[in-house]
Amino acid sequence: MLVLLMLLQLPSPDIIVSGKRLAEEYATCHRGSCTPLRDAQVSIAFAELQFREGRYLDAKHTLSAAVARNRTYAKTAPKPVAALYEAYATVALYEGD
Repeated sequence: MLVLLMLLQLPSPDIIVSGKRLAEEYATCHRGSCTPLRDAQVSIAFAELQFREGRYLDAKHTLSAAVARNRTYAKTAPKPVAALYEAYATVALYEGD
């Protein structure tokens, strides 16, 4: 009985991850098809990827476009909009702006 329980606890050798690629999801949000929260999540993650690759101006542009798309939601979704402004400020500060 104990052996059977131990066999059930053995980890599976395969790990399967499924989901959309970040660039595809960002393109969806860039077209305006995302909620402010989802747009903030995806845009910040995409800008972080660009930043890590040394594409600082691209990251700044990504966040600037996200702010422009979502600034009208500041009253109804203040936290995602504030997160976009904060991320944009961080990248701009790094650049010396």
